[in-house]
Amino acid sequence: MVQRRLLETLPNATLLYVERIQNPYLAERYVLTKLLMRETRGEENLNTELLFHGTSCTDPEKIYGNIDAGFDLQFAKERGLYGNGIYFHKDANYSGPNYANTSTAKDSGGRVMLLAEVVLGRICKFTCPQSVIKAPDGYDSVTDSSERMRIIYSPHRAYPLYLIEYK
Repeated sequence: MVQRRLLETLPNATLLYVERIQNPYLAERYVLTKLLMRETRGEENLNTELLFHGTSCTDPEKIYGNIDAGFDLQFAKERGLYGNGIYFHKDANYSGPNYANTSTAKDSGGRVMLLAEVVLGRICKFTCPQSVIKAPDGYDSVTDSSERMRIIYSPHRAYPLYLIEYK
């Protein structure tokens, strides 16, 4: 499944390594967050997706090995187009080439990124970049005009499932 998802938008990539992330502390917080959102938003507005996340200069282990926040906003090196959020993308060809980590790759020339399960809740679509610090009232996440990028503003709404290394 991971290889198929990677090659859908990065067809020339070579998958070097996949590691299933096992962090019971982050998993428990994620499941509780998901249950709360299901209770408050309803099943039809849960909107859970598998999305890619490039960690740029941050060692991915700081995310998946963390017991408090996982995808912590403190790791965002700069404010993005849609505010100080945690950015994910449906396509590996966006997260990989633009934001994959190269310093932690085991293979010379390799790139590392995460595939995460993200509970998006109600999604607000913006047609142009906005300066936001959280999703607008009544919404849980934000998407861009292409509806390929997803931004959340709470770290507990995402769980890193796989560490991917590719060339």
